[in-house]
Amino acid sequence: MVDLRGLVHDESCKAELACLIADSLGRGELPEAIALEQRLEPSRRELPDDTPVALTDLASLDAVLEGRP
Repeated sequence: MVDLRGLVHDESCKAELACLIADSLGRGELPEAIALEQRLEPSRRELPDDTPVALTDLASLDAVLEGRP
């Protein structure tokens, strides 16, 4: 159940978990943590390989901190 709490927190799926538990109880069954975790686990996310990132010169941050344009 601790794993479910972490998953619910990380994925913000508290309402979905509540519905799944209510459905199980409505059928007269006890909810199984492993089955619930499998239902709520997000699909694997893959990051794109070619995302361009523009690096900023650190000296420009000094201007921001000092309030200069």
